[in-house]
Amino acid sequence: MATQDLCTLAYVKTFLESTAANRDALIQQNITAASDAIMKEVEREFKTTVTNPATRAFRWDSGTSLGRILDLSPFDCQAITSVYLSPEGANELLDPTIPDYWGVPVGASATSAVTAGAVQGNQEGVFTGIRVSDLIMVRVSNLLFRMGFMQVQVTGTWGWASVPTQVQQACAVTAAEWTRKDVAAFAIEDYGRNDALMAEPQGYYSLPPAALKMLAPFRRFAGVY
Repeated sequence: MATQDLCTLAYVKTFLESTAANRDALIQQNITAASDAIMKEVEREFKTTVTNPATRAFRWDSGTSLGRILDLSPFDCQAITSVYLSPEGANELLDPTIPDYWGVPVGASATSAVTAGAVQGNQEGVFTGIRVSDLIMVRVSNLLFRMGFMQVQVTGTWGWASVPTQVQQACAVTAAEWTRKDVAAFAIEDYGRNDALMAEPQGYYSLPPAALKMLAPFRRFAGVY
């Protein structure tokens, strides 16, 4: 079982109503491939492969239409413990207690809580971005001066605390269909042929429509938070 697997072998075998062990290796391979495909498709990090807490570097174009939002795509962060602007220059540590930054999206029922220097909390338990205060000025950044963008280092706890049941089911459905090579399950609407349902060539390499519908609520959307 790979670190990023979104469901277990037993889960898929239960879905397939199978107890035979002759295809276990193939099913496990498909689970890992499906997990990677799902997280890339919706740009979410349901299972992280890093050892938490971990530091990641991001490119930030502060002059984009998103304003002062640093998008963490394709990663999710449960708790943000430190944010450094321009680590190659001033290495400026932002203070969450002022606050210099805020994790987004903020939950509907409660705002992000500042606890022991860590910004955490929202309705999903993860952040997809960081809003930086308009009062923050970058004093020194070779990258920003020469290339028009800068680096931001974010340290935190990455990935989701647990994989949502709906995502586990989407992974199981995908791995099962790939194992059965059920090409009919990958039918798509071809609007060039009177809306007829057509099977994709090599269809079992795609995510099935049922899985895509299950994943729709988790898809990352860009925009102002």
